[in-house]
Amino acid sequence: MNGKKIGEAFEAAVAGIVPCYLAEAEVNEYPYLVYNQYIQPVQTKDGVGGYDSILACTIYSQDPNEAEDIAAAVAAAIMTAESMRPFGIHPDSIDRDCSQGEWEFSLSWIIHQNDMAPAVPGSGSGSGEGA
Repeated sequence: MNGKKIGEAFEAAVAGIVPCYLAEAEVNEYPYLVYNQYIQPVQTKDGVGGYDSILACTIYSQDPNEAEDIAAAVAAAIMTAESMRPFGIHPDSIDRDCSQGEWEFSLSWIIHQNDMAPAVPGSGSGSGEGA
């Protein structure tokens, strides 16, 4: 599975719960969700043994109860959605914050992807440390 498929599966899982945007949102209406995905190699004693994806999202709302309810619905959807079943998903972190009346609930998951190609050609080739 590749990162694009994980993003598509995530969007399918949260559809109908909250408006969802990749990387950034230019909206004036609450609530909404912004997500990002990061791919990192899994190092073993023999080198790169696969790849993990970190899927992180933040729910924005002006109502803390609404933000918490949406965060709970998103977390449940990710762990039970048919679109996410091909992935080995493990909850990673939950955090919340409030700034100037805007509540932010942040969630993240680790997704094991041992069959993913390297994110950067040549990464994991043993040719030194990459950027």
